[in-house]
Amino acid sequence: MLTSNTYGYRKLPDKSLAIIEEEAQVKRKMYELCAGGLGSRCIARILREDGVQKRNGSFFTDSDIRRMIRNPVNKGTVVMNRKHYDFDTRQVVKNPQEQFYIYENRIPAIVSEELWKAANEEIDKRKKPVGNQERTARCFGVNQGKHVFSGKLVCGLCRAPFYRTTRKGKNHKIHEWKCKTYLEQGRKKEEKTGGCANVHLEEEKLFLLLERFGGKEILPDQERKITDIFRQLLKESLEENQKKDLEKYEQLEQKIKYQQQLLLDKYLEGLVEESLYKIKERELQNKLKNNTGSRTCRQKNRDFPAEEQEEVEKRLRETEQFLKEHHVVLKAHVLCELKMVEKILIYPDHLEVVKKQGKCIIAAETLDMLY
Repeated sequence: MLTSNTYGYRKLPDKSLAIIEEEAQVKRKMYELCAGGLGSRCIARILREDGVQKRNGSFFTDSDIRRMIRNPVNKGTVVMNRKHYDFDTRQVVKNPQEQFYIYENRIPAIVSEELWKAANEEIDKRKKPVGNQERTARCFGVNQGKHVFSGKLVCGLCRAPFYRTTRKGKNHKIHEWKCKTYLEQGRKKEEKTGGCANVHLEEEKLFLLLERFGGKEILPDQERKITDIFRQLLKESLEENQKKDLEKYEQLEQKIKYQQQLLLDKYLEGLVEESLYKIKERELQNKLKNNTGSRTCRQKNRDFPAEEQEEVEKRLRETEQFLKEHHVVLKAHVLCELKMVEKILIYPDHLEVVKKQGKCIIAAETLDMLY
């Protein structure tokens, strides 16, 4: 049921399992620290400071610890039939939970049922949604959802991927990309092994730097061109609204004329008194006159009213400000360039952009803007 590499266990010649007490103590410590409220990243740091290593000599990462704490094997429970191979799609597919085969107390337990449950409940607390977002990303440093830089930024020192993190600025959130090794093991120091000493990349400044790399700096009038396009779209929208207004005037005119004809028929049939007929006819005549006047004025005044013109200019100003503050045109340009990029190696003094058809290195002095 278990491989010979399962941490904390040894497979005996008769295929039975025995607990390796030294490794089991490490696992129990993970569970106890987690049940006590510590996160997996903090537990990894404590084990690293204590010099605890995996069998291959490397340190435990936060993902290693979460995977171990989640594994019911450590409480003596074996779960089988979690996955199956689909011969049609040639892929391994996860089975629904109701198809699992669960065997309790089948192997020696390293931790008790109570401790296993307490540690896993603590992890579940960290995954509860806050508003419309999961706390998983904040707790574990994992970026939820696909970002344009995901999978492309790689640490040039340790070859680990860069993850997107968020911190609070004075007036807005600041997104930074940091090495996975740094997030798990902290800053590398000379007297200690582990960790990473690479730089952190602020996302907004990274876009600016990659735009320079592209060799096609944004023309000064490109934002103006986009504004002109937006102006034209607004104009077309207003013209469409004007057309709809004229249609409403025509529909109202037809409705009033129909009411006049209906009123006249009722009067001729003797169903409406003459005095009431005159009052209602006068009201309908006034409505028809006002509607005709408004429609004529709208047709003659092809230019938009002053309040609509003012609204257009206001929205254009807001659009121009948004384009500048959020570097929208620049980001769109970078996104096009990224389609041809396989990966971007991050070094403390430069970036190495590996294209699908070759390499290009950004000079060290251009990276100063990231600090």
